[in-house]
Amino acid sequence: MFECKTYLSCDICGYSYSSTGRTKDRAANRDSFRRSLKENGWKTIYGKYDVCKDCVEHYGIKECRRIFKREEVKRNETNNK
Repeated sequence: MFECKTYLSCDICGYSYSSTGRTKDRAANRDSFRRSLKENGWKTIYGKYDVCKDCVEHYGIKECRRIFKREEVKRNETNNK
């Protein structure tokens, strides 16, 4: 039997949601899943990092951006070696 799952997890704390469907059309795609979680307080930073409502409230959106900016800089330095 076919089953399709989509996962979306917080890139800070790891808390996650999943969507399951018996057909590809019944399982949420990542973009629509992000939109629905955005209504519940989740944020997407730099178009690829997902942060849950609790982490946004705890750290603040500016600190979350700083965290992922540092990750991007580290990743770029590693790739340029």
